[in-house]
Amino acid sequence: MNWQSVYLFGALGEEQTKRLDAISRSRAYPKGSFLFMEGDAPKELMLVVSGVVRIYKVDDKGGEITLHHFGPGSLVAEMAALEKIPYPATAVAETDVTVAGILLDPFEQDFLNNPAVSRAIIKSLCLKVKSLDRALSRAITPSALQRTIRFIRENPDLFTTLKQREIASLLGLAPETLSRVLRRLKDEKLVGRRGSEFVILNAPALAGFQER
Repeated sequence: MNWQSVYLFGALGEEQTKRLDAISRSRAYPKGSFLFMEGDAPKELMLVVSGVVRIYKVDDKGGEITLHHFGPGSLVAEMAALEKIPYPATAVAETDVTVAGILLDPFEQDFLNNPAVSRAIIKSLCLKVKSLDRALSRAITPSALQRTIRFIRENPDLFTTLKQREIASLLGLAPETLSRVLRRLKDEKLVGRRGSEFVILNAPALAGFQER
């Protein structure tokens, strides 16, 4: 694996990347399969190599609350792994996924004392906190239109790659509700479709669009 192409390990030298190769293994997860379940004990540090991983929790009614999607180059649940505490949520392969699993003990011994790696992990954790804050903000925003616009602005890559039902799940909206919102945004020529994918047609106007 080309570790230096991943922002977490971009500053590492050749010997260090060889060490990473020695303490990691690549695994493939077909779409719909679980990487781990809430309450499982972490055994490794997981880095997404390809595909999209969805993190979610189940509410008291059995519904799934999507917390975030992670793409290539992202660590998944690194806090739980490094603290060796049970996973606080469930991870499922939203697409076919390849993950690099890095053994925890050797990683701690050989890499956590590297300032560049430590800073990168702190940055990753900060991004997780921001993502959780955004998920909570979306959950308490009453307007489906506002939720959708905020999601598009904050996650343009996911908007153009995820399926409509996946976006609806992430926003906590019924698919029919999201369809109505997207139809309105299309009528306003703010978003559109290119084949099977959504595209953003006018980002500045989308940012200033007001419900009326």
